[in-house]
Amino acid sequence: MTIVTITEVFSTTIWAIIRKRSLSLTQALLLNPNFVSAQYNRGNAKFDLGDESGAFEDYNQAQAIELDHNIDSNDEHGYYGRGLARSHMGNHQGAIEDLQQAATLCSEYRNTALDQRVQEAIKNLQI
Repeated sequence: MTIVTITEVFSTTIWAIIRKRSLSLTQALLLNPNFVSAQYNRGNAKFDLGDESGAFEDYNQAQAIELDHNIDSNDEHGYYGRGLARSHMGNHQGAIEDLQQAATLCSEYRNTALDQRVQEAIKNLQI
């Protein structure tokens, strides 16, 4: 008899939800390749699934799409996500650059909650 813990069930369920979200966002991008929020959110899903290089590509693509769509390419969350992806891929200098841009935007937009996480990520990379 196999004993499955609640943590294992929860982890499997969360992974399945994130994977389904990623697939749904891919379908949305097939219908509209310029759908910035879908590109950005698929980057988040890929990062959550451990696909840092895929997340990095999606964050880059979201920033490259014209500004007249749903998300500004100067979005602090996008730079934060891309910085984390770069960090996990071993590109610490690129990660610091993105995180510093996120910090600048956090200050501009007065996003203190995210700024704390950004500053902590920068600090961890500089150790």
